Amino acid sequence: MAFVEYLIISTQTLCRVFVIGATGYAIALTKLELKALARINISLLTPALLFTKITKSLDRQILLELWFVPILYVLLGFVGLFWTQFGGRALRLPAGFSRLCMLAVYFSN
Repeated sequence: MAFVEYLIISTQTLCRVFVIGATGYAIALTKLELKALARINISLLTPALLFTKITKSLDRQILLELWFVPILYVLLGFVGLFWTQFGGRALRLPAGFSRLCMLAVYFSN
């Protein structure tokens, strides 16, 4: 009996993958359309997914205990921005590279 259950579960999973792949093949988006879809995914869907996952584990008490985290992040971010601006000027880095360094420091992961 266990073999039949595993067979049904694996068949359902493979069918889902096949349907998704067949749908993607049937749509056959161009590169421009794929870029637009990727932009929508990154700008809208990924933050929404993160927000829904985070809000399940947070409540008012935890938010009140962690009030300093966003303030500390912003303060340290501005310190990093000023530091990279000063360092970019001192090292005579190109403006584009200096801005890239600022973004990398402020939004570091």
